[in-house]
Amino acid sequence: MSGKRLAPVLAVCAVAGAAAVASAAVGHPVFYLSVHTHQCLQRDGNQAKTVLVVPCSDAAHEMEVYAIRHGGWGRTPPSPSRGYALARTLCLATFQRITGHAMTRGEGWQAFWPDPGAETARYGDKVVCNLRTWPGWRPLGAGWHVR
Repeated sequence: MSGKRLAPVLAVCAVAGAAAVASAAVGHPVFYLSVHTHQCLQRDGNQAKTVLVVPCSDAAHEMEVYAIRHGGWGRTPPSPSRGYALARTLCLATFQRITGHAMTRGEGWQAFWPDPGAETARYGDKVVCNLRTWPGWRPLGAGWHVR
């Protein structure tokens, strides 16, 4: 299961999926750290720090924001590997608490947290937990899937 931050993942996935995602998306772009729980998202083409908020009824949505947590590091961000480990622990534990089970085959997670500097100054230790498919990016289908 994956849980890398959006920016590095987009760099890898942009060539393969940007055209399809951009053409199918009918949402509005928002900064990746300003999303809210129960929003459904799509990647925003080659834009590393924006996502498209779309209706959950849109079968093409790729992520569902199931939790907003705090990483516990305050205003001093951890190293990338430590941030990943903390986000993984928070997001997987929260998913299990919400659903009553661990992620199943084909499910994965995606976490967003602030980069050092201005993002950390504004968003602190915010961690945004998302459901996605794994491996690979595929639409989740219509409706809300985190139950």
